[in-house]
Amino acid sequence: MDKNFGMELVRATELAALTAALHQGQGKPVELLNASRESLIRGLNRINVKGRLVIDRLKGEEFVQLPVEVGSGQVDMDLTAVAVEGFEATAQGKNNAASYAAIAKPGNLRPLPRMWMNMLVVPQEAHGLVSIDQSPIINIKRVARALGKYTENVTVCVLDVPRHQELIAQILECGARIKRLEAGEISGALAALTGTADLFMGIGLAPDAVMISAAIRCLGGYLEGRLQPTSEMQKEQIKSCKLKEGAVLRVENLVPTQEVSFAATGITHGEFLGGVRFTRNGAVTHSFVARGESRTFRRMETTHFFDHVPVF
Repeated sequence: MDKNFGMELVRATELAALTAALHQGQGKPVELLNASRESLIRGLNRINVKGRLVIDRLKGEEFVQLPVEVGSGQVDMDLTAVAVEGFEATAQGKNNAASYAAIAKPGNLRPLPRMWMNMLVVPQEAHGLVSIDQSPIINIKRVARALGKYTENVTVCVLDVPRHQELIAQILECGARIKRLEAGEISGALAALTGTADLFMGIGLAPDAVMISAAIRCLGGYLEGRLQPTSEMQKEQIKSCKLKEGAVLRVENLVPTQEVSFAATGITHGEFLGGVRFTRNGAVTHSFVARGESRTFRRMETTHFFDHVPVF
C-alpha cells in the first residue's frame, strides 16, 4: 500500500473502545455493543478510503449492523472490524475485551462464514512446526523445543468455556501452564504472537481467524485453522465461500498479502493490551498499530481530554 492507514484505523478502534468502556459492568451487553458499533462506524467513515467491510462477525436484529461501505475517500480498500470482542464479558465487568480493525487492498481479506473454527496460533519461532492434526500435547512440546523452554514453562492461552474441557485436560496432562481467558480469542492469539504467552489453541469464531491472520502478516507467526460446521446449512456456506470442508486454512489462505495494516485498542485489561482508564478530565487508552509491509508495530498510550463532554 502506498499509505500507512494504521493511525486512521486506530482512531476508529479508540472511539469504539472508549464508548464500550463507558458501559463496562452495567449488565447491558446489547446496549454496550450497539453504542460501540455506532462509534466504530463513525471512526471508519473518517478514513480516507472507499472502504468495503467484508466481514461482520455478528448478525442479529437486536444489533446495530456494520455497513458494507465505509470511508470518505476514493481509493478502494477492504476492511474488517470488531467493535467489541467480548461484549458480554465487558457488560459483566470482566477482562480481556478489545476493539480491532484491519485494512488491505481489495480481495486480500477473505470472508469466512460465521461458524466455529478450531485454531492453533504460535509465534514466528515455531512457524510450520505445529499442526492442527497433531494432539495438543505434541504441539506444546514442539513449541517448547522451538522456544528453548521446558514444557512446564510453556504458557497456553485458552478460552475458559465448556467446549474446551478436554483440551484443558490435555494441556494439564503435559504439564504446561494455562491462561484461562474469560473472553477474547483474538487477544489470546496476539498474546502468543508477542510473547505474553507461547501459543493459543481452541475453538473460536471463524471470522476472528482473518483478523488474527492480518496481525500475523504484520508481526510474524503461524496459524492453522479448520472450520467446524454443525449443520447442513453451514456446510453449504463453506461451499459458497469456495472452500473445501475439512481443509486446513493458513494465513496465506486468509490474508494473501503483506500489504495490510492492523490496529487494536483495549477496553478492559487483557493479555495483550491494557484497558481504558478514565481520569478526572478524560481517559487513557492503550493501543497497538502494525504494518505488514515494513513489519513495524507501535504500542501507544493515548490521553484523551473530553473538556466536560466526550468528543466521541
